[in-house]
Amino acid sequence: MAAKRDNTERLIRRKLKQTLKKLGAKAAATRAEMSRVREEKAKWKTAMEEMKFEVDLLKTSLQQLSDDMLLISEAVDNLAEIILQLN
Repeated sequence: MAAKRDNTERLIRRKLKQTLKKLGAKAAATRAEMSRVREEKAKWKTAMEEMKFEVDLLKTSLQQLSDDMLLISEAVDNLAEIILQLN
């Protein structure tokens, strides 16, 4: 009876050891995947910050262009008035 119990205990220990080994491997794979995801997230965050900076530059450029167009329009209106006064 003791031999059967010893065999059962050994079997249980072996199965537990195998299960723990599998769980350890899965945990390691999960940690590696999480690390990869964090790196990817950091890359996307950097890319998004760069894009935001470029969009802000474009907005500034467009505002400057709009201001310049307004000045040109005023200059053309003034020139048109001068031409009308000369005729």
